[in-house]
Amino acid sequence: MEGLFVLKPAALLAAVWATAGCALLPSDPVRPPVGLRQDGDVLTVLIPDCPGVTVVGAAVTSRSSDATSGLPSWTATGFIGEVRNGVALDTRDWSEVDGSYAGLAAVDIEIDTGTSTYGTVVEPPRDREDLESLPVGHYDVGGEVVEAAEYFDRVADDYPCPTPT
Repeated sequence: MEGLFVLKPAALLAAVWATAGCALLPSDPVRPPVGLRQDGDVLTVLIPDCPGVTVVGAAVTSRSSDATSGLPSWTATGFIGEVRNGVALDTRDWSEVDGSYAGLAAVDIEIDTGTSTYGTVVEPPRDREDLESLPVGHYDVGGEVVEAAEYFDRVADDYPCPTPT
């Protein structure tokens, strides 16, 4: 069988991950989970509150049944809120906002700190109505309802902040 190229299972898996954009190298840091809630029409995201790290932007993109679909529906830059209060995806806590995510049932959410990107997805079976029914001060963290203070304690224990350079 001249000219036949055979990949070993590990090489095949690496090739599939790399071409699918899902390569996770041993040096890639494990990202902490994020918390999510909705108040009215506003989604709020909890991310780690690390000293010296600021939120620089956020995006909400419509999600179809199989993947993210196209350009973001909502973007923001210049976060002026407090991370410990959650990153509210509204007009109040940002210096520049463009677009709207009103009416979108399934979305991808990304928060950019310039050094890290935190993200989550809202799609069935979890929906935005579920996030709106959470008790005040509580967030959905990977399907578990957690108070904000408990989230920050867990993240600090399991995902320590990087040392500022």
